Amino acid sequence: MMFKKNSPTTLALGLATIAALIVILIYVGHQHITRLHAVYQAHIITAEKTKLASTMRDAVRKRSFSLALAQTMGDFFDRDAEEQRFRGYAREFILAQIRLRELGLSAKEQALLKVFQKKVRVGQNFVDNTMSGVVKGLEGAEFERLMKQTIQHQSAQFSDLEAFVDLLKQIEKDEIEKINSENSRENFQAYLIAGFLILMSLVIGIVIIIRERQRITGLNEEISSREKSETDAKNLNLILEEKVLERTKDLRESEARIKAIFEAPVDAMITIDQGGVIQSFNQVAERIFGYIEEKAVSQNIEILIPGIFDADHDDYLQNYLRTGETAEIGRIVEIEGRRKDGNLFPIEIAMNKITVGGEVLFKLIVRDISVRKMAEEEQRVSTDRYRMFADAGGDRFWETDAQHNHTFVTPPVGDLNIPTENFIGNPPWNIMRRDRKEGWDELKALMENHEPINDFRYTSGYLEGELHHIRLSGRPTFDSAGNFKGYRGVINNETDEVNAREKANLIQQSLFDSLDEIKAGVVLFDADHRFVSSNNYFRTTRAAIADYLVPGTHMDEILRAIAEMKIIKQSIGRTADWLTEKYNENAADSSSDEYQISDGRWFRFNKLALKDGGRLTFHLDISEIKQREEEYLEAKIEAETANNAKSNFLSSMSHELRTPMNAVLGFAQMLEFNKNEPLTETQSQYIKHILMSGDHLLNLIEDVLELNQIEAGQLSLIMGPVPAKKVLEESLSQVEFRAEESRIDIINLAEGVDLPILWTDLTRLKQVFLNLLANAVKYNREGGSITVSCEDNPNGTLRIKVADTGQGIPEDKANDLFVPFERLGRESGKIEGTGIGLSIAKQIIEALGGQIGFMSEGNKGTTFWVDVPIYNAERHDGKSEGRAPEFTM
Repeated sequence: MMFKKNSPTTLALGLATIAALIVILIYVGHQHITRLHAVYQAHIITAEKTKLASTMRDAVRKRSFSLALAQTMGDFFDRDAEEQRFRGYAREFILAQIRLRELGLSAKEQALLKVFQKKVRVGQNFVDNTMSGVVKGLEGAEFERLMKQTIQHQSAQFSDLEAFVDLLKQIEKDEIEKINSENSRENFQAYLIAGFLILMSLVIGIVIIIRERQRITGLNEEISSREKSETDAKNLNLILEEKVLERTKDLRESEARIKAIFEAPVDAMITIDQGGVIQSFNQVAERIFGYIEEKAVSQNIEILIPGIFDADHDDYLQNYLRTGETAEIGRIVEIEGRRKDGNLFPIEIAMNKITVGGEVLFKLIVRDISVRKMAEEEQRVSTDRYRMFADAGGDRFWETDAQHNHTFVTPPVGDLNIPTENFIGNPPWNIMRRDRKEGWDELKALMENHEPINDFRYTSGYLEGELHHIRLSGRPTFDSAGNFKGYRGVINNETDEVNAREKANLIQQSLFDSLDEIKAGVVLFDADHRFVSSNNYFRTTRAAIADYLVPGTHMDEILRAIAEMKIIKQSIGRTADWLTEKYNENAADSSSDEYQISDGRWFRFNKLALKDGGRLTFHLDISEIKQREEEYLEAKIEAETANNAKSNFLSSMSHELRTPMNAVLGFAQMLEFNKNEPLTETQSQYIKHILMSGDHLLNLIEDVLELNQIEAGQLSLIMGPVPAKKVLEESLSQVEFRAEESRIDIINLAEGVDLPILWTDLTRLKQVFLNLLANAVKYNREGGSITVSCEDNPNGTLRIKVADTGQGIPEDKANDLFVPFERLGRESGKIEGTGIGLSIAKQIIEALGGQIGFMSEGNKGTTFWVDVPIYNAERHDGKSEGRAPEFTM
């Protein structure tokens, strides 16, 4: 016996070697991944340090630029805004420093950072002094000197930070090189260890192989001696074995045939004795009934087939048990079986008698017919459903032979009541009388060429002389060899459908024609973008393409003709681009556009998608609208020009009037307070009139200018959270003195009430309330009262009301109350005012997102109310609270 290379020892040695190699590879791979992770972490940390240092550098650079900008711009420098930006740069710088410390710094980095921080603190003092000078408005040589020192120090800081950034980048490079070097050294060590282990594995394997060969050699020698002694005994047994094999061969072949037949996976085979006890149970029976053979054998057959002994159909077993005579062999009957889970299912059984060892047994062949029964039921339901659909739809199904003669037709239904016998034996063209006989040639050609018949339509007068519209469809049939057998198809009477379609077309055309009166073109396209119909107005305006406005013409062809004939001005000179735009619009369900045709008229185009996939387009004549738009634009330009002229005039006149008026008021005040030359009582009265009229004129100028500014869309707002209580208290305190002079009581019902925070502009809102309170004093009666109250509105606003006890507002003046220069009481001249205040108040409140209104009753007074938005954190947080851009009315 020789040593085999596939022996267990050799296999074990190989597996051990492979396992060692796998462990080595896992170890080397783990070390390599660990080092790669370290490189990645070092790179990430150093990159973040570099980014933070860059942030610090950029903050210093921004501060230097801001200081230089402050020095350059001078009086035009927005100091408040710049101070906020300075604080933002400082905050960025400090956050970057904190993050650097969190990441950890090397000794060299820490030393350089400490030196830089020391310079930063010195530089910050310069920055603070400079910003203090900016805020205080410091100017002159001292400010320039301070500014230059600060800029120089900021530049030095920027240079130090550049050095710090370069250091971090160099440290990152050195760290990565160091890790790569360690990686190479450790890889070399790992490879040495791997080589050593492989070498040791080979040495151990060789030693084991040598020892195993020696042991096997000894065994082979011992086996050889034993084999020699056994050879004689084997020779003696060969003769006996040959005889036994010959005898057993026949028996085994017989058993194999019986077993193959019994275990064939076609039907279940069960053997029972005369008492119905199960003797054998094949694999198919196990699968069908759910029992394994060990559990089924020795059980009574009734656990599988209930009532088998008393069933009427089981004459075979009953007759044999009763008389000993056998009935007809091979008869198949249907009965119900029962599975292990208790569910009943249909089966077919056939029973035969067999004799084994003198004992009479019965062999049951059982077939599960559940699937077949389900298929039969589905086929029955499908057939019934198909028949019901055919009857409900009024269709008749037909078949022909290879000569196109009908061999089968379903019974008459609905209007297709031609007797079935009229079809049998005849082709279609011999049954129906067609108005145009030559039309049958098309059907004959299709059937002779064995091609499908799709919706072949014809009219027939067969049915009681009436004209009917018939539709026929069919498909050729072939046998398995590909030979033509005939046709199978369907016919139906679509007379009602055709009549309804014609009626709908008439109604549609009537609708289209009725739209002619409104100067609108209407066009209908089908789901394939083909022309169906249009009204007369569209045809009139598109007379040049009349040849294309026929049913079936594709929309693309019509558009191409319009472009080539230059009917639409927008397509002239850009035909390809215009067609591309229109093709893209066709893909959309809806679109809208305006265009001008060659005769100068303008149309508005609208496309609407229909449920059937079609498109309905409207072309409305908007020439008059376009003309009015042009006139409006011209008027608007003229109005804007006049408004600009008015603004320029008011600005110039306000300056020209304000200067001499201030001089008049100044001299009047000097005369009034001149103690050396006191005025007489009459002169004092004159001076008071001069001062009162001058103040009135200056107020009028200011109101006119502010109104003009608002109308020009230049109202500036500073929005933010404002306590409602603060607005009321500050406004009321400013009118208390005037109210006391007129002996008018002020009743503040909001005092002591918890009022909400408003989202508004404090200054502008106070301006509105002061105007309302001043009017309440001005138009009140002597000894009257003013009542201030507040209430919440459901829409998230606070309503503040100012009520007086004056004469009220006449109904004929109510509509002009907020119109500029419409002032109550100007007829009598007793009440001063410009008539602009309420107009300004209304526009300010609306700009703040609120509303203003009033309620008045004759001889009882007037109540003005203002709705102001209440502050909402979700809606208002994040919005700018600084000076907003100019508000456009």
